[in-house]
Amino acid sequence: MVNNAFLSHVIVNGIHCSVMLNNATLRTSGGSMLRSRCTSRGTRVAAANITKADIMASNGVLHFIDKVVMPRRGRSLAELLTELGLTTLLSLLPDTGLLSAYHGRNTFTIFAPTNQAFQALGNATLKLLSQDREEARNLLLGHMTSGRQLMQNLLDRQVLEAKRPSHSLRIKITRGKRMVNDAVIHRTDIEGSNGVIHIIDKVLIPAEHTIVKYLESRGIFNRFLAALNMTSPSLMDVLESDKAPFTVFAVSDLAINHWSTDLFTYERMMSDTHVVNTIMRTHVVPDTIFTTGLTPGSYYQVDTLNTEPLLIRRLYGSNAPAYAGIALIQRANVLCTNGVIHVVNRLIQVANPSYS
Repeated sequence: MVNNAFLSHVIVNGIHCSVMLNNATLRTSGGSMLRSRCTSRGTRVAAANITKADIMASNGVLHFIDKVVMPRRGRSLAELLTELGLTTLLSLLPDTGLLSAYHGRNTFTIFAPTNQAFQALGNATLKLLSQDREEARNLLLGHMTSGRQLMQNLLDRQVLEAKRPSHSLRIKITRGKRMVNDAVIHRTDIEGSNGVIHIIDKVLIPAEHTIVKYLESRGIFNRFLAALNMTSPSLMDVLESDKAPFTVFAVSDLAINHWSTDLFTYERMMSDTHVVNTIMRTHVVPDTIFTTGLTPGSYYQVDTLNTEPLLIRRLYGSNAPAYAGIALIQRANVLCTNGVIHVVNRLIQVANPSYS
């Protein structure tokens, strides 16, 4: 630890304070990273102020600082949250009884939402969390798991047991883009003395309904549900089985009526068992697909419960739409207990459905 602490004070390449950039990342000989900050009060490195700068030596440059810079592996999770500026998460810890865990010796992995992610919950929810200790505690426990779970060691579809009872954290990795449940992981493997932090862009709110229960509760997917139930074996039973997770591309009654044509109608589909089986199975993927996990401008071929693959594509732009086949995803990423729903604007037709 002493050796690591010393090496955390040595920058690999000599740098003068006068040319040090604000918010620059400096690599130390110990392999850790330090961040510089230039303010009206002077230059800082990590949490230390440079009190005397640019003392030239024959083999480098010397700067005096006002405190010891500890390597991240020497700091607790709570100290790392402070350094990372995750103040909203920190503010919830004291009243939940979890602050000691973030400082303690037991090892945890924290999927830590940004301040912006908490703000997206709205003022009413943030006020509730600040007043209801049990609610806030359960929420934070849903972002924690035991052990030092480094992202480089985690696998696609791996499920971690959250510290909140009966809740899990599902890892999704698509072409290098990492997610946990429905949140994108922006920074990974920030290690401290008692665990590791991964920074995510969304607060993990547990889903309340299964896929089928959600569709039934909305009252606008009756024809889609009837088609699911007509399949053999029934997709309704499959979606309620323990074979989760699933992604379902659901179509509202209004959209089904709108896209009916002389060549293809809902009634014609429902009159043929083979066709309804083929088309409805194209709407179900035995995996979780979130549009936030798709790279803009990219195409993804996924396997459905039908024998033919489905092409998923997301257009360019931060808010660009995504398509499942020729169907536009109108409402994306409805999280359910056993997967995710995307509401699309039409049934996903397959080529030559072979009416019998």
